[in-house]
Amino acid sequence: MSKYLTRKDLLAVGGEVVAVVRNGEYGSEVSKEFRSREGFYFFVKGSSDWRQVAARFFVGRQRSKQGLDAILSHIRQGRSQLARTMGTNNIEYDVIFVAAKNMKPLTTGYGKGQLALAFTRNHTSEYQTLTEMNRLLADNFKFILQSY
Repeated sequence: MSKYLTRKDLLAVGGEVVAVVRNGEYGSEVSKEFRSREGFYFFVKGSSDWRQVAARFFVGRQRSKQGLDAILSHIRQGRSQLARTMGTNNIEYDVIFVAAKNMKPLTTGYGKGQLALAFTRNHTSEYQTLTEMNRLLADNFKFILQSY
């Protein structure tokens, strides 16, 4: 049985709030360092630990280093139902970044105890893609605005 991924879950694996956005726009200036990281960006409405993740996006290695800027552009342009909803619902989201190297407890190690987690494989294979990690997240958790 899947459960909703929460802000507390993300912070427990080393997630950090890198921006606040509304309708695909930054609430305040965000440094380029935080906007161009490779990994997962989770959008959470509210700052309480129990708040559920509304949506997730990932960014791989890019020459242009667009990262979060590309995600917000996608939202502003309304290229999907998710983007149209997030671009017009006037809700302020905290964007929590989690590096791919910290995703093990949420993907292959999800639901395992500390001992089992220690023996669970990491995502170090050159063939393990961020897309596969994204699918594991979808298998383990539910998201408010995403059904997959």
